[in-house]
Amino acid sequence: MAIEQVQNLPQQYVTDLGADYGKQLAGLTSIPLDTARLAPQVAAQDPLQTQAYNLAGSRCWSIPTLSYTTSSILRTTSLSSISISLSTRCN
Repeated sequence: MAIEQVQNLPQQYVTDLGADYGKQLAGLTSIPLDTARLAPQVAAQDPLQTQAYNLAGSRCWSIPTLSYTTSSILRTTSLSSISISLSTRCN
């Protein structure tokens, strides 16, 4: 009994492209690559971000305090003054 073998080959231009790509790839990978340039970097902080970071690290925070006074004239209550202050607390 005879053995029949069928082989499907790509077009000649595909084979040539593969051989050319292999030669170019060997040339490119032989050049040393400085990968330090590709490392991720963190953007610099502006002065407000630096201040926020330092305040958060110091375990101090500011607490806004709202105070107001009212006056009652002829059975109606009206707001006469408002003040907002910040108090800083540290642990």
